[in-house]
Amino acid sequence: MRLQVSSRRQTKARLLLTLLVVATSARGEVAAQNTLSGEIFLAEEGTRTAAHCDAEGTSSFSYLVEGTAAGPVTGTFTETGQVVWGPQEVISVPGGETVGGPLVSLEATFTIRDLEGTPVVTGRKHLLIEQPVSPTEFGGCFVQFNNLFTYARTNSLCYEALFTADEGNKRESGISQLEVISVDPQPSAFFRETFEADPDGKNKCKKKAPKEK
Repeated sequence: MRLQVSSRRQTKARLLLTLLVVATSARGEVAAQNTLSGEIFLAEEGTRTAAHCDAEGTSSFSYLVEGTAAGPVTGTFTETGQVVWGPQEVISVPGGETVGGPLVSLEATFTIRDLEGTPVVTGRKHLLIEQPVSPTEFGGCFVQFNNLFTYARTNSLCYEALFTADEGNKRESGISQLEVISVDPQPSAFFRETFEADPDGKNKCKKKAPKEK
């Protein structure tokens, strides 16, 4: 029972890199648009800052990633987050089986910088609701060959973004889809995220975002 991360991760990375090139080329003339709808984050390096794995109880891990941002806002991004999930079970995922538990919480903050390194967007994210375990909604961990694998996948993140380069400090909310995998002690990680804005403010994010400390 292990997450299919090796060859599948490489395939995903190649596919997403292609998507990044297409998105950047297609939207190059509107790179300064004040929306994240269609934005893609991709990273293959990151740091797991903390982890606790309890297959029968509550598990968690924290992460820090830096990578490429492409779409309406082109540049680089950094994101820090913490994932918490409950007791694990065997679940089917594309390519095989893994172990995973229902997501309890996922909190994250992010910054996008333009190609000159200037911060242009800041934001935060939280889990829409506690999710029952499914092929698209889970957190998980296991040890194999002395390596600790931690991972999470969700299509139910609410985001709030502030466009700091805009004179009016435009704000936007919407839904993002995230997948993050981290392996330790090997310096290996995979992270991808896509965004879909909700310009009418009628999305499912009923839960209020956590207050900034």
